[in-house]
Amino acid sequence: MWALTVCARKAFRLRYQDTEVAKGLRWMTAVNGVFVFMCLVVLSVGFYSTVGYWMYSTLLWLGNLAEIFVYLNFSAIPTSLKIKQIGFAQIIVATILLTVMLVFCPPVDILDLPARLQQQDSLLKISALIISTAAVNFLLLPRLVNATFTQPVLRLLDGVQRINAGDLDAQVVQTTQDELGVLTQHFNQMTGSLHDARTELTRYAQTLEEQVADRTAEIQADKARIEEQAAQLQTVMRELHHRVKNNLAIVSGLLSLQLNRLEDKQAIKAFQEGQRRIDAIALIHQRLYHSEELTSINMGKFVEELTASTMQAYGYSEQSIKLQITSNVDVLDIDTAVPISLIINEFLTNCFKYAIPHVPDPSLSISLLKRDGLLLEVADNGPGIDMDLWQRPTTSFGKRLIKGLSEQTGGILTVENLTPKATPAQVSSEMLIDVLEPDERSFVRGTRFRLFIPEATLMQ
Repeated sequence: MWALTVCARKAFRLRYQDTEVAKGLRWMTAVNGVFVFMCLVVLSVGFYSTVGYWMYSTLLWLGNLAEIFVYLNFSAIPTSLKIKQIGFAQIIVATILLTVMLVFCPPVDILDLPARLQQQDSLLKISALIISTAAVNFLLLPRLVNATFTQPVLRLLDGVQRINAGDLDAQVVQTTQDELGVLTQHFNQMTGSLHDARTELTRYAQTLEEQVADRTAEIQADKARIEEQAAQLQTVMRELHHRVKNNLAIVSGLLSLQLNRLEDKQAIKAFQEGQRRIDAIALIHQRLYHSEELTSINMGKFVEELTASTMQAYGYSEQSIKLQITSNVDVLDIDTAVPISLIINEFLTNCFKYAIPHVPDPSLSISLLKRDGLLLEVADNGPGIDMDLWQRPTTSFGKRLIKGLSEQTGGILTVENLTPKATPAQVSSEMLIDVLEPDERSFVRGTRFRLFIPEATLMQ
């Protein structure tokens, strides 16, 4: 009855907290209930009768086996531990009592009155023994369970809570050598490993912070050194552009002085064209000298200045020519800007020499656009040219210059007359524009020069 009451009470208390344990306790309550019912039946038929005696013995063992089965299926901790501490103790007690009963109270004939009286006297002794044993179990078993199971579990639970709170130095005292003792030992090993890992991580974090600080200092030093070198390089590049511009200005001045001593018109013309080419290159270095970017140039502003300089060289003003300049190219690197500037200079020279002087209302259009590459167009409304004459091989310097620059930039050069009857003719590097003399050409109406440099070529 005591076991039945304890199991029923625990099953009721744990019905919501741990349904699996509560289910096992309900099964234990049922087993103990069957045992109580069996005792009542045995008492009703007579414990000293053969039927009652063997019914009690058989059902007692069946009840013990049922308790073992329940422990195996519903135990929340290792079943061997629970059976050893509670179930096995009950089995031993029941076995001892059964053995005592078999020895001192064997079954007798129900009609043998002296034997039954003697058996009744033995039963009183056995009852006293059962009561004494139950009292001992009632007093000692809870303490045994508390010392060997409850306290170690509580200590483990306290250690887990300390670990959860961040105390990785937590250690649990090992008081037993059973499964709970082994579990406690492994728990202490785990906390020791965690403590060592945290110590190692802390040391590594400190080392990492020091390494990061050292690396940051190195990067800052490298950055300062690079900035200093960049500033020095910028100064050197700016000085280089300034000196190149000055040297080109000296060369241009020497050519001007030499022009005063020349009398041959062809020689004077050649010197003037060479001087304008030098001035075009000098203009690039002048803009680079005054620019923040020392390796690239704003082509929109440069084309305007180059056009104005060429117009002034040929004696024209912005009021005398209808001029249109279009550009969406922000900057070009110097390796591309120099040949482009020389090509523009050659196109403008051709327009101012052979187109604009021959029309009453001259107009000039210059476009520098980015369209899947770089597109340069220079168009005038002059008399036009004969395409056969443009494709005729000559040995003039203008053609050789444009041919070399075209090969350098990897561009495709096209010349077309702006007339409904004209057919555009695309010329390769072997059939480039030549700056022809007036007696070598026949005029039509307007000419457009076009140079296209593919994007892939610009990126090289």
